[in-house]
Amino acid sequence: MTSKKSSPTPTSRDQPERGEQYAHDLPSEAIRQLSDPRTARAGRYLRHTAYPQTQELPVFKRSYRILYLIEEADGVVEVLRFWHSHRDEPFKKC
Repeated sequence: MTSKKSSPTPTSRDQPERGEQYAHDLPSEAIRQLSDPRTARAGRYLRHTAYPQTQELPVFKRSYRILYLIEEADGVVEVLRFWHSHRDEPFKKC
């Protein structure tokens, strides 16, 4: 009996067009999600960070996290960065 080898899961290195698509879709998703004040306020605050006022919102099946600040006085949401979920925690305390 011969065994079937499963093909490896493709990565962004194997499919650069996927990375390009995420680079296009992440800002659009941030605008869509964070334009709603309830959604923006529902983001989780980062723990164990030098910037405890930073919030995060997972997107794309939790593959990425949008890191942002809410400036309540000005009614502004400032996107700080997009973070891949498999990376170390952002903004760690040193």
